[in-house]
Amino acid sequence: MTTYASWGGRRVLSAYVSIPYYGAPAADIVLGTDETIAERGTFVLGPMTMVCAVTRQGVLAGSRGAGLVGGYGGWRQTVGPLGYANAAGVRLATVLGDVARECGETVAGFDTTATVGLHYTRPAAQAVRVLRDVGGPLWWVGLDGVTYLSARATGPITSPFAVESRDGANGRLRVSTEAPQDWMPGRTFAGPTFPDVLSIAHTGITLGEDGKLRVEVLVQ
Repeated sequence: MTTYASWGGRRVLSAYVSIPYYGAPAADIVLGTDETIAERGTFVLGPMTMVCAVTRQGVLAGSRGAGLVGGYGGWRQTVGPLGYANAAGVRLATVLGDVARECGETVAGFDTTATVGLHYTRPAAQAVRVLRDVGGPLWWVGLDGVTYLSARATGPITSPFAVESRDGANGRLRVSTEAPQDWMPGRTFAGPTFPDVLSIAHTGITLGEDGKLRVEVLVQ
C-alpha cells in the first residue's frame, strides 16, 4: 500500500507506530522539514488518524525526527496531593475526572457508580500512577486520544487483506491492507491459507521511505 502521512500538515517521510494491547500507542516519525512542529495534534497515516503529543524531537540535515505518544501527553505529568472523603463513598469518576482534567487527558469506559472507599488520598506523583491506582493496570489509549478502562473491541476484521508472511513460532504475521486502522489489538481475523482464528495482541505499522505501508501483528 502506498500512502501519505503528515503531522500538523507537514509531510512525514517515514514512521513506525507501536500499538500495545494495554497502555498508550507510540510513534517515531521523520518529517521532510526542520521547521518547528506543534506539540500536540493528529498524526495522519493514510486512512488512519491518531491523536498524539510530541515527547521528544531533534533536527538533523534538514529533517526533523519526533517521538509521539497517543493521547495528549498528560499522563507523564506530575500532579499534586489531594484528599477525598465521602460518607457515601468517594466516586471513582470524581478522582479520575480530577486527575484527567489537571493533566489534560480524557478518560472513559468505567463504571460511573463505582467508589474507591470512604477516603482516598491522591499522592504527589505522575498522573499515570493515580490512573493505575484507582482504575487498575488494564487501561489503553485509543486512536481518538481517549484513555479507556473498558475492554477493547474484539470483533472480526472484515476489510480486505492479504497475509504476506507468517512466523508461527513467534506468533508474528505481516499483512497488506488498505485499512490499517482496523488492525487494532483485540480484533480477530482468519485467512484462506490457515484454519485458525487469530487475536491481535500488538500492532506495528511501518511507513517506509518508499511510501509503502506495512502492518505487522503479534497474535495471542
